[in-house]
Amino acid sequence: VRARYADPRRTEIVADEGEISIEDLIARQQMVVTCSHKGFIKRTALSDYRAQRRGGRGKIGMEARDDDFINRFFVASTHDHVLFFTDRGRVFLKKVYEVAEGSRTSKGRSIVNFVGIDTSEKEGAAREKIAAVVPVSEFKEGLDLVTATAKGLVKRTTLSAYANIRQTGIIGVAIEEGDTLLSAVVTDPGHEIMLGTRGGMSIRFKVDDIRQVGRDSRGVRGIELRDDDQLVSMDVIDDPQTQQVLTVCANGYGKRTPVEEHRCQSRGGVGIIAIDASERNGAVVDLDLVTESMELMVITDRGQIIRTKVSEVRQAGRNTQGVRIIRLDSDEKGVAVEPVAEPENDGGSSESLVPPMPTEPTEPTEPEVEATPE
Repeated sequence: VRARYADPRRTEIVADEGEISIEDLIARQQMVVTCSHKGFIKRTALSDYRAQRRGGRGKIGMEARDDDFINRFFVASTHDHVLFFTDRGRVFLKKVYEVAEGSRTSKGRSIVNFVGIDTSEKEGAAREKIAAVVPVSEFKEGLDLVTATAKGLVKRTTLSAYANIRQTGIIGVAIEEGDTLLSAVVTDPGHEIMLGTRGGMSIRFKVDDIRQVGRDSRGVRGIELRDDDQLVSMDVIDDPQTQQVLTVCANGYGKRTPVEEHRCQSRGGVGIIAIDASERNGAVVDLDLVTESMELMVITDRGQIIRTKVSEVRQAGRNTQGVRIIRLDSDEKGVAVEPVAEPENDGGSSESLVPPMPTEPTEPTEPEVEATPE
């Protein structure tokens, strides 16, 4: 062959950077991104968390270090965008694959160094912290970003206003003196918003009730808070026929309630009772919109995680206290809740990627306890 076809090379081989970016080399994979109370962030493959039955002890999601614990997390693809909102209303834009990958028990990387938060100590002012983390697949026209503060103020801005963000961040929402940003969600104009408070109250209203304003504008009243109550969650109702209201309390109890039991009201009212925040239940940690096909991850202040099916949490009316979701020690509290959608089939089960674990013991079913009527 060499004798027959030998001739000088006709093509030239040269070094060429081409148009291949780092992102092109990153495989698309579902990740659990976790942020800790002391400001550390990491991403871990979703398959590292295998499903368990309700009432078990769970498995470690981050090794407890002194008084640090995981206080927020979400599930997203490695190619998704992530908006980081601070409690002062600034916003930063990153990609999921930029987050340092770590094991389930690793601490992660300092979010201050990763995002670029201002850590300077100003007299009479607390240090700036991350308040909301919003995964965004793409910045589509027609989508809005709704923010909420601890004092019950809400604001709606077109999502495309956050597409181009400089490295040092931009103003995402104007925050009033003494208030802090609590949450941010992406919505369609036809969606509805549900707010939940620490004292067990909730309110449901249409997104269109919130007038669309610019990025650096202040919000309007979303819910009228009583006494020392404060907002703990905001979620979007986009399919009331299949969605249910999942409420979880600090002492490990929770329940599912049909969305129709939470009637739609006008924005700015006091709302209705979502769950009895009794001494047994403790204060409300989170109120989320879920479906029965989803799974649920609950994190405690000691870094313990349990992942269970939403369908195993008993459905009950608003005036019940619910059942135990995770067993806690006497001085342990739940601090974060995240519903997890069923991951796409990637050709293998999560069981094959992690060592088999002994079956967790389950707790006998507890009867619902009636709360004080409204």
